[in-house]
Amino acid sequence: MISLKLFRSRNFAGANLLTLFLYAALGGLLFFLPMDLIQIQHYRATQAGTALLPFIVIMFGLSRWADGLVASYGSRLPLTVGPLVAACGIALFTLSPQEGSYWPATFPAVVVMGLGMAISVAPLTTTVMNAVPASDSGLASGVNNAVSRLASLLAVAVFGVVLVTVFNHSLDQRLTQLALSPDVRAQIDSARLLLAAAQNPQPMISASHHGVLPNWLPCCYMGGDGPRSFECSHRLAAHGIWPTILCRANLTPRHELKVARTGRNSNRRSNLNVLGNNTGTFAIYCFQ
Repeated sequence: MISLKLFRSRNFAGANLLTLFLYAALGGLLFFLPMDLIQIQHYRATQAGTALLPFIVIMFGLSRWADGLVASYGSRLPLTVGPLVAACGIALFTLSPQEGSYWPATFPAVVVMGLGMAISVAPLTTTVMNAVPASDSGLASGVNNAVSRLASLLAVAVFGVVLVTVFNHSLDQRLTQLALSPDVRAQIDSARLLLAAAQNPQPMISASHHGVLPNWLPCCYMGGDGPRSFECSHRLAAHGIWPTILCRANLTPRHELKVARTGRNSNRRSNLNVLGNNTGTFAIYCFQ
């Protein structure tokens, strides 16, 4: 349905490869973070839905400035620095305390991640559009958007398997320390899919074990959530070097930025579309 000759361009192929990993990390975080906020930190759905509002504000406010980075420095620098900063922001989520206020625990990570994505998204879109002839700019934008959506789907599937596997393994290890009846164990096993939202099957657990299971469930969940966050951040950091390898030093010199001056407005609209898609996806995840 599309011409594969577009991928002969090293700049186009490299930008879409970066898009795949960048949006895989972002999509995984936007899916699992509300689960952490609601199940572990006991946020209400509305609070969890607004927790990433600084991320949206930063991306919206800095999009015009970030778009100018390509004209001033080329695409290599922002597409290397941006993913590295975003990786640091995602890694900060793993360092935040399980029980803590939003401002010291979650807000700094959201700000750093938002700054990294703001540096990355607009230059990434500009790079994709400028890597192909003006006549193919619409097709290039469509391919890039499709890659970003595919990345989010793959992230939820892959990281979901990692999370559930580690959660079940950690829970099994802890349950072996309790002398539970088969009926109680069956109740616990039937509630595994609820992850940390599973409730203590009272009154079937004796008083000596009362409260142990609810305290263990967040630990088991964090056992899967922590490696997943580190995998996201490491994946972002590792693939922050791809622009250095794949993108030419003069990817978008000043004379190439005339790639349809009319396309500059379309680029900005494309950036806003990407931001709007991510925002809408996050809202759906939070309020389901």
